This record gives sequence, structure tokens and C-alpha cells, in this order.
Amino acid sequence: MSTENMKIYDIRNGRLPEDDGFVRTRDGSICIGISENASIMLNMSFDGDGAGSAVNINIAGGTEVYLIENYRYDSASNAASFGENFMSCAVNINLSSGSTLKHQILFEDGRLAAAYTLKCNAEANAVYDNYQTNIGGRAKCNTEINLNGYGASVSSHLIAFCSGEDDQRYNIRINHHAKGTRSRMTNCGAAADASKCIIDCVGFIEKGASGSDAYQKSRIISLSEKVQAHVSPALLIDEYDVSAGHSGSVGSIDTEALYYMQSRGIRRQEAVAMFTSGFLMGAADKSNSELYEDIEHKVRERINQL
Repeated sequence: MSTENMKIYDIRNGRLPEDDGFVRTRDGSICIGISENASIMLNMSFDGDGAGSAVNINIAGGTEVYLIENYRYDSASNAASFGENFMSCAVNINLSSGSTLKHQILFEDGRLAAAYTLKCNAEANAVYDNYQTNIGGRAKCNTEINLNGYGASVSSHLIAFCSGEDDQRYNIRINHHAKGTRSRMTNCGAAADASKCIIDCVGFIEKGASGSDAYQKSRIISLSEKVQAHVSPALLIDEYDVSAGHSGSVGSIDTEALYYMQSRGIRRQEAVAMFTSGFLMGAADKSNSELYEDIEHKVRERINQL
């Protein structure tokens, strides 16, 4: 999907400066009703002095949408930093039958402490591609995706990089409530210094959801002996006629790979950066080359600060 004609909205502390009939404020929430193909960017900024944000998105059947959420801390504000408080961000998405959503969620500002909740309901033959990138800061992220109609599918991707005293925790759950549904989950994390990175993921196939297909893969690379990293993959299956699998691991970079790279004249620090960046970017969306290169640059920038 092209981003050339993308509608861009700046939302500060959960408030939209002015309704335009497409994105509007209702009962304190940002409401987006989409009935035709669209590309939208939501620049969500916080200064520590707001009430957080709530976004409700309804996408009509047969519609193709490209949505980018970009979260950042507003350094221009005189407000105090978040301290131990988390700014709440809640996003609710309803995908009608046959709709398609490609969804980028970007947390690229290490000063932002976010409690992010995402809930998506996908009806028959809806397609949801989700890409979440968090390259610093503190985060509590809860994701629930419900495949409610026959043939609904989701592809969920996470890039998580932690360093310093970052604390990032992710709970991801995909529920198969209908026959013939499909899910793919890929979580790639890297933790350095004394940071924490926790990924808990669940795939649930309820009784009656025959013909469903669920697979999840999660891995965290540990770049320090002081990190606290944990992956907990789970499959809960109440139906026989399904296909499912999962894997999860926490480990360091392959020493043989590092040795090989160093034998080719690459310094160890650069080899670690190249390996870590390549691993994390395996979960990125490659269809938008401009955004891919921007994320890759910021990932490498953070890694090079170690």
C-alpha cells in the first residue's frame, strides 16, 4: 500500500485539535470510521500531563487500510517526566468481513513509559497484519486478537529492544473462535545491560474451530549477564482437527557466528550490532522500504550506544 496520500493526524495527550469528519473525538475517545481504502498516520504525543488516549477504529467490509501509530514523548513540554507512572494508550479495532488492515505501531522514544492495550476483532475473511516496534523505554503491552469469522487471519510481529534499565513486558493472545482461521506470531527481542524483556504469548483454539491453523515463534537475545529475559509460549487447544505449533527461547549470540565475522575483519562490537540488528529486523515489514530503513537505522543507532 502506498503512503503518498496518507492522512496525518497529530494527537496530543489523547486529544485531537479539530475533528474533520473522518477522525473525530467522541466521549473522550478518538473515533475513526473507515468505509473506503485509506492510509492514515496517527502521531500520538504525550507530555506526562494528559489522561492518555483511547482510539476506536471501525473498518467496513472489503476495505483496505494502512495505519501507522507513532508514539513519542513531547520534549517541548515543561511537564515533569513520567517517573513511575505509565501513560495509558488503548486501541480497539473492528474489522468487518473481507477487510484488510496493515497496522504499524511504533514506540521509538525511550523517554516514553507506555501502558498499551490493543484489541482487534476480525470477522469472516478479514486479514490483519500487525507490526509492533519498541526500541527503548518502559512498556506494558497487552494485545488480544479475536478471529471471530470463518477464514479470518492474523500475522503478528514484535520487535523489542531493551537497554539500560528499560523494562518491557508483552502479553499477546490470539483467540480462534471460528473455523478455518489462521494465525502467525513472530516475536523478536534483544536485551542489554540490566534491562528486562518479558514476552508471554498464547494461542487459543476453541472447541468447534476446526480447520484452524496457529503457529508462534518467540526468541530473545541476551546481550548481558545482568538482563532479565523470559519467553513463555503457550497453545490452548480444545479442538482436534487443527494445526498448531510453537517455539520460544532466550539465549546469547552464537559464538561461532561471532568468531566467523571477526575472522573476516569485523570488530566484535560491530559484529554484535550486525547480528542483533539482522535478527530483530527479521520481524519488520519489508513492503514499506522507507519505513523499514528508518526502523533499521534507529535499531542500529540504539545498539551502537551500548
